[in-house]
Amino acid sequence: MLVFNVWRRALGMHYFEFFTVIRGNILWAILCLPYVLYSYVALLPLLTDSAETAQDTPPIFLGISYMIASLVLLALAGPATAAIYDFAAKNLAGEAVSMQSYVQSFRTHFIRGYLVAALDLLILAALVLNTWFYLTADIPQLMRILSILFFWGIVFWVAIQPYLFSVMIRLETSVLQTFRNAVLLALDNLGVTISLIGVQIVMLFFFIPLIAIAYPVLGGSIFAHTHVGVLNELLDQYEEKRSADEAAQSDS
Repeated sequence: MLVFNVWRRALGMHYFEFFTVIRGNILWAILCLPYVLYSYVALLPLLTDSAETAQDTPPIFLGISYMIASLVLLALAGPATAAIYDFAAKNLAGEAVSMQSYVQSFRTHFIRGYLVAALDLLILAALVLNTWFYLTADIPQLMRILSILFFWGIVFWVAIQPYLFSVMIRLETSVLQTFRNAVLLALDNLGVTISLIGVQIVMLFFFIPLIAIAYPVLGGSIFAHTHVGVLNELLDQYEEKRSADEAAQSDS
């Protein structure tokens, strides 16, 4: 219920404050567009296996080329995503937000936003590469079981995504501490984590028919407001629990 209530409030905020919240989202969409377009062009032949390039070029070479180009393009997309989460956090806190405040957030969180996004991509690449290797390599059948472990690693990678940038912004943590806190939050709140994955799937399927219109003006902002809102609720719960424990200790 926590995730649903936060999601419902985020949707209501986007309805009643549409012209406020879309400002940051428009800039986020523009800055992420080069990475999104490149990923679509580069990965579609690999996924469909329909292009001559994908058939004639070794997959490992295509993968390395994609990673190098992606790490360059994330110099825009990473800080842009950090900025949209900061934009959402400020909006949820009742602060005035504008395109100027988004640009300021982009500058402030440029380095950490890029490093979080880059490390996030490298972790995913390592998990996918290991899954692919243990599925396709000429190795004993028993060792192929490792592909299942790495596949579940990909699932867990998906599970921590809602926490990464929201933790980085709300707790102002370092890059490694951001990943550590995201992992701990995902494990300590499994019900919330599973609900977040469900909400993300619903939002993705909802926006797919409207992707040309909805994502540039709403997509990233709704995700950011939902993730930051859920983290705010969890942090409040932790604070209440800590206060209760301190009160119990003082009484004893």
